[in-house]
Parts: sequence; structure tokens; C-alpha cells
Amino acid sequence: MSGEPAPRSEIVLYQTEDGRTRVECRFEEGTIWLPQRQIAGLFQVTVPTVNEHLKGIYEDGELEREATIRRFRIVQMEGNRQVGRLVEHYRLEAILKWCRLATDHASTCGGKPWTYALIPHDAIAENITLDWLVRQFARDGCQ
Repeated sequence: MSGEPAPRSEIVLYQTEDGRTRVECRFEEGTIWLPQRQIAGLFQVTVPTVNEHLKGIYEDGELEREATIRRFRIVQMEGNRQVGRLVEHYRLEAILKWCRLATDHASTCGGKPWTYALIPHDAIAENITLDWLVRQFARDGCQ
């Protein structure tokens, strides 16, 4: 054992307004990390759509892969057995850059621009509504 504490990770669940999509958000090193599958679920698009925009972000040099991608071990059921796999997760900066590109694309194609809200844990309380939180912390266009 190295004597160093294990990295602290926190998983938070997010559910879309229509209740159809539920996303587990991993918080580590002071930021959020999501795999492509969960980015797609959050924005209700396909994984190939997410992949296409992320690929363009890295090819254009807008972000560095090494600084914004990390592999986390995910354990999931496959058939009747648990299987662990290393899955690439994207740091918040990459998620926001993807969101901006998707918003730009949507605006040129007549689609809906995205809004995101980074809500601090201490702002969440039993008597606070999601609508209030979004009004307080939302940013249009994923800037």
C-alpha cells in the first residue's frame, strides 16, 4: 500500500425532465466526468453524434485529449456476470465544448439550443425547486 488515500469520487444521479433519461455524473478532481454514452443520454442524442463532435474538437486542436479524457473502471452486468471495463470519460471542459458545437449546429438547422446549469451542492435543499435552481445557475448556449 502506498499510504496515499484513494482518489475521492462522487456519483450523482441526474434525471431529465421527462423522466426517460437518467445519468450518473462522476465528480472527481473538482470536476465532472462522463462517458460518451452518458453525454448522449443527457442531451438525448446518439453516441455517434457525440463521438463525431468530440472527434472534431480534438482534431481541430480545441482541446488536448490527455487533459480532458480519463479512463475509469466501470463494472456492469453482462448476462449473469459482472464485468469490469475501462471506459473513457470526458472532463467537463470537453462536455461543454461539445454542447457549444451541438448548439451551433442546432441553431443552423432549426434545432433547440441547450442550456446547462452547474449547481453547487450547498444550493440544493428540500424546499428548493429544480426550476428555481435552473433560473439561478443556468447558462444558455453552453458557453
